[in-house]
Amino acid sequence: MRTVARMDDMHRSGGLAALSASLLAMVVLAAACGSGTARSARTTAAGASASEAAFGLDRKSLLARQLKVEALVATCMKKQGFDYVPMDPSTVVVGLGRFVVTGLDADQFRTQYGYGITTTYDATAPGGTVGGPNPNARIRDGLSAAEQKAYDKALDGGSNAGTFADAVGQGDFGRLAGCNKSAAAEVFGGAGALDVVQSVLDEVDKRVVADPQMIKAERQWADCLTAAGFTFSTSDQIDASLRDRLQAIVGTAPGNSGYDRAALRTLQQEELRTAETDWRCEVTYKVPVESKVVAAVEKAYFEAHPGLAATVKG
Repeated sequence: MRTVARMDDMHRSGGLAALSASLLAMVVLAAACGSGTARSARTTAAGASASEAAFGLDRKSLLARQLKVEALVATCMKKQGFDYVPMDPSTVVVGLGRFVVTGLDADQFRTQYGYGITTTYDATAPGGTVGGPNPNARIRDGLSAAEQKAYDKALDGGSNAGTFADAVGQGDFGRLAGCNKSAAAEVFGGAGALDVVQSVLDEVDKRVVADPQMIKAERQWADCLTAAGFTFSTSDQIDASLRDRLQAIVGTAPGNSGYDRAALRTLQQEELRTAETDWRCEVTYKVPVESKVVAAVEKAYFEAHPGLAATVKG
């Protein structure tokens, strides 16, 4: 699941077009828009959805959970012999993870970075209100190759499995690993509670995607993109296309500097245009339908499973 302004694959500090653990949650809270399933539309102007309210994923509770997760990750990493600086939930990481920046809302991020797939690859100067070095990137960069591997394994299982914010935004807690997983599980009341949250999110998404209204809205969204010159039928196709084309330009080696910068600039401009068009089409066709369908599906689900929320720590 993706919001228009989200990074597709988030990496801990030095990976391709990295974002912090907090950007995705910030985007989910601010943008409230989705492609493909309903997850990113759950927080709307009308307030928290049923699952957000039940599991503490509403705006206020999510901020508190993120702060707890970041503190727990730091404690977990310390026990394994590594330093980790808890990140501010409003922090965005750009420029291959080298910089942190705050002060960008979802609209500003979309305007400046689109999806953040190609546009942050060569970022050198942070935007927003405050910028500076990413403390965790500096910590990791100061380690030997073997130590970096151990650091990565401790943090996320060594597989770029994602962060708590990634899991919230994508509605997928199953990929979490390492300290990110143990911290997320603790704030929900244990691994069992986290499994409950995941199963509910999966079931609700399945029902929303299958709803005839959403199927029609998805088709209208795709037609809107086509009319604007973009031939994508799903949001995943957009992400995959941008990733593949970026790789074709810059290669796969970390820190490659011998790529065609003019070609990258052209691709970045296309990403910005695609993201803006995607947003416009979503707001027109998908968001109004999605919010209604999600509300109806969740209401029915929780009425059919009374007491479900009590299994998850508030």
